[in-house]
Amino acid sequence: MKRIIKLTIILSLFVQVCFAQTVKTEEDYKVVYDSIVSYLTLAQKDANSCVGKPISEFVKLLDKYNVKIIRVGIGRYDRGQLYPQYVYGIRIMFLTKESNDFAQIHNLQQPLVAIDFTESKPYEQALDLFKEYNGYFKKEVEQFYSDAVIKSVGFYFMDNMYGPLYKKNE
Repeated sequence: MKRIIKLTIILSLFVQVCFAQTVKTEEDYKVVYDSIVSYLTLAQKDANSCVGKPISEFVKLLDKYNVKIIRVGIGRYDRGQLYPQYVYGIRIMFLTKESNDFAQIHNLQQPLVAIDFTESKPYEQALDLFKEYNGYFKKEVEQFYSDAVIKSVGFYFMDNMYGPLYKKNE
């Protein structure tokens, strides 16, 4: 039984990597979505062990479960304050831009992890990195957030890929 589970995980990862999330139909998207969610579900069970630790530990946990962070976005920040502004969390996404665009066009959900920090990070630096790398999780972005200590971890949109505005094409 364990071999079947391991084989399924390996094949799923292989499909995800080989096809690089090429999504042209809703069925293609479902394969990508289900693959990512299956790994995130495993990682979610151990995620609380990362609370109180740097985000770099959470990245290692995701790596352990073969989950690749593709993009990050600024989560909570000082919206009403002009200067200085600070970032208090990030959103972690696992879809390529192309897959994300497909999901948005068709009102489909994408799995998402939201992390809040115990301390803040400078907003201007976070925004500059976001703009420079178009939200992609590059080495410089990882280094910027690596020492941020996790206050909470939330997993979202993992139970249903259909968003509230979804309409089936008939």
